[in-house]
Amino acid sequence: MDAHQFDSRVILYVSRMTPRAEGHGPTSWIFTTLLLHFVFLAQLSSASFSFFHSTNGHKQGAAGRDSPKLLSSTVGIKAQDKRKILSSVPPISSTIATNISALNVSVPVLKGNASFKSTTTSEGSKKTFLIDSYASFNVSALRPSAVPQESKVSLNAKDRGRGKNAQSVKSNPITSNTSAPKTQAQEAINAKQSIRETRPSDKHTIVTNISALNSSLTVLEHKFFTNGERFCYIQGVCRVGDGTYLLPAWMEKLSGKITQCGVTNIIYSIHNAASISGKPTMVFKELPRANINISDAYRDVDIIGGEAPRAEQHLLISDLTPLILLADMFMRPSAYKNSIKESCFAESGACNRSKIYPMGLNPALLVDSAVSEVKDFMWPKGVIRLLRNGFGGSLQITDLHDIYGWRFRSHASCFRSLLVTNATVSNFKPSTMPPDNFMFLANSLSRTPITKLMQPDRRRCDLKVLILNRFRKGNILGADLLEKALSVLNKALFREYPNASVQAETIYFQNSSFHEQVAVMQEADIVVAAHSESNANLAFLRPGTSFLELLPFGVKPDSFRSIARAYDVDYRYVHAQPDTELFSRCMIHFNTEAKEQRDVLMWNWNAAAKIFLNTTNNQRRNEQSMYFLPEEGEENEQYSDLRNIKDCANLQRISVNIKDLAKTVMKAAFSRCGIRGEGKQKAVFSQAMLV
Repeated sequence: MDAHQFDSRVILYVSRMTPRAEGHGPTSWIFTTLLLHFVFLAQLSSASFSFFHSTNGHKQGAAGRDSPKLLSSTVGIKAQDKRKILSSVPPISSTIATNISALNVSVPVLKGNASFKSTTTSEGSKKTFLIDSYASFNVSALRPSAVPQESKVSLNAKDRGRGKNAQSVKSNPITSNTSAPKTQAQEAINAKQSIRETRPSDKHTIVTNISALNSSLTVLEHKFFTNGERFCYIQGVCRVGDGTYLLPAWMEKLSGKITQCGVTNIIYSIHNAASISGKPTMVFKELPRANINISDAYRDVDIIGGEAPRAEQHLLISDLTPLILLADMFMRPSAYKNSIKESCFAESGACNRSKIYPMGLNPALLVDSAVSEVKDFMWPKGVIRLLRNGFGGSLQITDLHDIYGWRFRSHASCFRSLLVTNATVSNFKPSTMPPDNFMFLANSLSRTPITKLMQPDRRRCDLKVLILNRFRKGNILGADLLEKALSVLNKALFREYPNASVQAETIYFQNSSFHEQVAVMQEADIVVAAHSESNANLAFLRPGTSFLELLPFGVKPDSFRSIARAYDVDYRYVHAQPDTELFSRCMIHFNTEAKEQRDVLMWNWNAAAKIFLNTTNNQRRNEQSMYFLPEEGEENEQYSDLRNIKDCANLQRISVNIKDLAKTVMKAAFSRCGIRGEGKQKAVFSQAMLV
């Protein structure tokens, strides 16, 4: 009976003899204690005997360091085989001899440095593993399925001494069995060199059984975009959850054109390879990680847009506007034949549109939870429904979480194509969006331009003025007075021009559904609106509609001016008077610790407010001389610690000169009705006693 079997039987016997209930006398406890002492002495004697015999073939200096680890690692191997294996083990700090049968697998050394050797038992019939490890070895990293081809280490005993890996093993001083004495410093240097040699490559290869996708690149250049904007259709793409795109390797020669399309985070890694049945499959090379899971569940889907649109109203419509034009180009190419220049590229031979679109688009819009989890009656979902109707209901709204789950860095999904552009809403010029765009036609939204209605046939000119106000923060002070002033002007206009009328109405979009907001905007001829997110609805105004935005003091007009230009809306703005009290209280509330920077900002604010109040309306229209607050994120060390600057500015109450505002609205009405001449306009103002 060997020591291991003896220990287990004695412990089992002791456990049976142990008292199991109270009331036993001290005799049983004394007997148990003596047995445990006997087991301990027997185990110590066995360990000493094994230690003496296991070090018989080693140097005296190495025996004391290595033997305890060898004993703990060779349990289950016969004593004769142990001595045979241990006699060939070099003096390394951590060596493990196992009874595991040798496997023909490939294992990456991801942590530390290790050498796998095959040895043979005494019978000569069973090959087992012997592991020499200089440093700690991460066994959990042994994943043969995700190993790059370049970093595989062969463990097949038949292949030892052959090939590239065998050469590295022979030249490695740590794993070579040599009897020459080495100093401790030399061993450390050799260990570092061995670790560098066995470290896997930074690039990985994944072989899949996914059928290869058709690949091509179509680039459209629109004549209205002159700053290098491109509209592209990339066929055969895969997207990692973190936004990295995997494209066919042959497209790398077109990387400049693809970058102009707005796709920047790219790895040209897709290669086609024939499977056993001869069917082409996809192989992914030079990947940044080896544990990326590739899926083709969406292989018949065409993605609209490279990134998920943002959830805020003005940002959402800004992100969707280029995509609406892009999708219209590919769905109605005949409508753009005089406006676009098309280039098509394929891996071999020429490509044409009929080959690219044999089944038509199967579009999908990728969104994040900020959009997908919004309630259906709210504004973001309403806009996306209009876009879906434009595609005939075939547009899929796909949450990124449904595709990637929580594995954003380790999961890639392949798609049939990607429709993408680098154009932004700020690049749009007037008349770029056609009046018969597919989304507006499918939803029966009017894109008929507003024309001068009274000349030359003297038709009626009935204009509707929409006053968009807000509850609480950012509301227009005196909005009811503006409505009354426009009513007086309407009466004066009727006396001079019986065929013309101006009707004003105040609306609060905070109480309106999405469809109500769109319907009201479609009926408006002139809009006066306080600065708010609801102004994103100007995308549904008819071309030529006058939009007058009342901006809080210090706020830039860029948010909605670009959207208005893209949809051919006549945008103008008026800065309201400074609301210093409310802005100052808000800044103190959010920036209690940054007192010095806050004081500097308020000093500049007060100086600009004083200048603003002493200027005329014409001078205030000069944007170059206006004061604008610094926005968060700008590289401005003077206000680097201040927070919520924009939010505090938007809290200001909108206070404007009602008389001047009413005259501005009436001048827009004169232009719409074709009433020209300063004398005619002054006559109307005289009737209303507003001169």
